[in-house]
Amino acid sequence: MAASWNKKLTRMDIDRLFKEMKQELYHFIAKKVGNKDDIEDILQNVFLKIVEKSGSLEDTEKVRGWIYAITRNTIVDHYRKSKFKVYNNRLEGLNIAQEVRNAIVFSDELNKCLDAAIGQLPEKYREIIRLTEIEGIKQKDLAVQMNMAY
Repeated sequence: MAASWNKKLTRMDIDRLFKEMKQELYHFIAKKVGNKDDIEDILQNVFLKIVEKSGSLEDTEKVRGWIYAITRNTIVDHYRKSKFKVYNNRLEGLNIAQEVRNAIVFSDELNKCLDAAIGQLPEKYREIIRLTEIEGIKQKDLAVQMNMAY
């Protein structure tokens, strides 16, 4: 960017950055996100963060890298916040509540089967499964504790 910048970014600098980089950042975000509404939300959040953090920019010569760092972090934040959202249009009509109920029933049935199968194991092996899978003891640590080969 050939533009000259003040020592600190001013409101005019930020407005100019918005005009100069809006399309570029939109396409950058679009490559990583895909949903138009999310792209626009992320882009808006990026420029809000630029305004909020403009005083922390130490080297105005590196303003583009600073903005891309903010953009990448904002995309990561977006995915962290929405990791449970479903964006696939084919799934929009899905009855999520019913799917959750079905998953709970399936999980209960699976637990019953596993409990029955584990119940048929010799006591030593039942205890190993309880300690590693329920108590969370690492297999290697348990092997040492029980004087077994790992």
